[in-house]
Amino acid sequence: MDCPGATLRPGPVTVVATNTGSSEHDVVFSEGGAEIGRSHVLKPGEQQTLTIQATAGGPIRLECTVPGHAAAGMRASVLVAGR
Repeated sequence: MDCPGATLRPGPVTVVATNTGSSEHDVVFSEGGAEIGRSHVLKPGEQQTLTIQATAGGPIRLECTVPGHAAAGMRASVLVAGR
């Protein structure tokens, strides 16, 4: 899934990953096939703040790596400005 209208500026991006669901989740950020950030596996209600580096032209892909979650649609991409 793409995040319509969401575009990041190149450079450091602070992300607050919050699990508002009822089961454990994580989020892995990748750009150009390389991992650029990863949260811990978060229990319901937990959150984690992390910083990733966005490269001009992106996109950055986000995916939950808990088994079966990405296949169920827990993935997205966000554009990065600059090209």
